[in-house]
Amino acid sequence: MARHPAVARYAPFLRRPPCTAARLSAQTRSFRALALLALFLAGAACPPAASAGGNRTAGLRGRARLLLRQIAQSAQPQQVHISLAGAGRVLVWWVTASSTAPATVAYGEKRGQYTKVASGGVTRYKLNSYTSGYIHKVLLGQRWKDGLLKPATTYYYRVGGAAGVGPERAFKTLPRWTQSINVAVMADMDSTTAAAATVSRLSRTPHSLLVFPGDLSYANGHQPDWDTWQALIQPAASLRPWMMAPGNHEDEADEGAPSLNPFKAYNARWPMPSTASGSPSNLFYSFDSSSIHWVMLSCYSDYSQGSAQYNWLQADLAKVNRTVTPWLIAAFHEPWYHSNKDHQGSGDDMRMELELILYAAKTDLVVCGHVHAYERTVSGRRSQVDSLGMHLYMRIPLSRCCMPPGRMWWCEGMCMPMNAR
Repeated sequence: MARHPAVARYAPFLRRPPCTAARLSAQTRSFRALALLALFLAGAACPPAASAGGNRTAGLRGRARLLLRQIAQSAQPQQVHISLAGAGRVLVWWVTASSTAPATVAYGEKRGQYTKVASGGVTRYKLNSYTSGYIHKVLLGQRWKDGLLKPATTYYYRVGGAAGVGPERAFKTLPRWTQSINVAVMADMDSTTAAAATVSRLSRTPHSLLVFPGDLSYANGHQPDWDTWQALIQPAASLRPWMMAPGNHEDEADEGAPSLNPFKAYNARWPMPSTASGSPSNLFYSFDSSSIHWVMLSCYSDYSQGSAQYNWLQADLAKVNRTVTPWLIAAFHEPWYHSNKDHQGSGDDMRMELELILYAAKTDLVVCGHVHAYERTVSGRRSQVDSLGMHLYMRIPLSRCCMPPGRMWWCEGMCMPMNAR
């Protein structure tokens, strides 16, 4: 089959391994202090797995959309999730239907023994005819009050305080920079049966942190879908920090919800450590996890020379201490190199502006989403193989595919064809 010209241009350094977790794990073992676990939504292009009852919950037949989950009309914590908020700090986030439910978290190092209580704030947002539940955000590890969280330590916590109505949960802080770390990476998820299988699989997979480069709920302006998705991920996202970068489906002004703030829902629901990393925007920021410095970039904010994102990236990379964080990884939504015909060129403008900056900083790895398939590259830059360049791991499987009566939906499955060898 003849290749698309752009596909042929990138072919020398595009690689696709067999679709087996064992092969990927073996590949990552060569990374000294880093084990990067690429988690494919329900197995990506692997053959779909059947459940005990015969209903397929994975692969190409796993795209049935889950029913909408409404916010329970009570003070019961819902949609609990955590994220990193700077060195030694974790942000706990949840929703209730009550404006008087306390924004407090009791926590400690032993089950049922909460030696510290942190307080936060309550907000909500409106978008078109939708009004969100009451969003509670509490920062753990406030230096001035309780001190920073200890590394590699399990903390047990209850939202709502020691007598809170929520169950006890636990998370483990990241290891010291001298220790190895397992990182899970996935994107383009949605609220499908395949996504539910992925959450279950994720909960059974050892990892310290999840990095998610874009396309979260596929709400596309229909805000209740955010509630459905965040209820779906709670079993995994309340136990380990999830760190996000925006995708095109988070730009809801571009997906049917006109707004002066197209990322209003994303920013309200997923506050990232922008202030801690000196970023002027929640859409791009950086953070450290053990021996890795991550730069999380936005394909949908101005990245041209002289822009806020461009200037911030240069300043952030200049401060990286490769003795403390020898690994430098960038994450953003649209891949700069891939072999899918339909998405060719979508990342070219960003690549022309930022690739040499990342190359000059000796970035080790780039992870992306957007194209619903798995590929990896050998090291390269400017469309050429370069032993001193960056590896690009691009892996995202199928997303959603259904059309409820009376509503228009994006229908996205595996991106085909993928022609590079």
